[in-house]
Amino acid sequence: MEEIKPILPKEFIDKLQTRNNQNTVNYKAYFEQYIAQTINYAIGPYCWFIPDNRLMKIAAVSDNIRQLTPFTKKEWVGQGPEFLAANTHPDDFYYLLSATALVAEIHEKVAPENRGQVRVNIYCRMLDAQKNYRWTLVQYIAQYFNEDGKIESTLCLMTDLSHFKMIQSSMMTVIDNNNKEHQYFKVIVKNKKLQPIALPHITKREQQLLQLITKGFNTPQMAKMLNLSYHTIENHKRNLRQKTGSKTAAELVHFVMDNNLL
Repeated sequence: MEEIKPILPKEFIDKLQTRNNQNTVNYKAYFEQYIAQTINYAIGPYCWFIPDNRLMKIAAVSDNIRQLTPFTKKEWVGQGPEFLAANTHPDDFYYLLSATALVAEIHEKVAPENRGQVRVNIYCRMLDAQKNYRWTLVQYIAQYFNEDGKIESTLCLMTDLSHFKMIQSSMMTVIDNNNKEHQYFKVIVKNKKLQPIALPHITKREQQLLQLITKGFNTPQMAKMLNLSYHTIENHKRNLRQKTGSKTAAELVHFVMDNNLL
């Protein structure tokens, strides 16, 4: 996977800042329904923040932000892009800015009715509450688009991945579910094209299982949660192991994390 070309905060602002239309928008209220669904995305302890791209400031954060970062809710709100530098590993910060700008570009090019089918995962190192760097999964769960079709705000989810020891480098993947088969892409930075990754076809049901497996749920628990029989869950797990060449659940989780399939 090619490394994403880093950009400076000024270039990041130039790419993402939208015109101030003077309309007052309560972004937190807009994203409430998506905030309620964040548990379905997170595979570990998580928090969230919501930026305002008109002002390039953080408009809102989750109540538990201090439990997972070195800064309080009050310290987060009102901060600009440079504040992320205080939370992100120096080797990953400019990469994170570049990846975030590319995420916005990808979503803005997708037809409005298909935007919910494109998922992007960004892996980078960020500080925990004790100011130790740990791997973090950054996901952009939902967006607020203005009348110009530009992203004015985003619900950003940050999940602590310190319990996964196999992550070794910063990276970004795009999952496009707009067709019958889920397509996984890696990012080619120079020409901004998406290059397909040769990975097995994973069904929507199997994706659900992968989410639950990485969260540590066992077969009886998953059967109850998905309203499926024990044997159906076991069949899906066996199919996943065959598709990924994994012999155990641990190897399956390793394959998922190594290829960023969450």
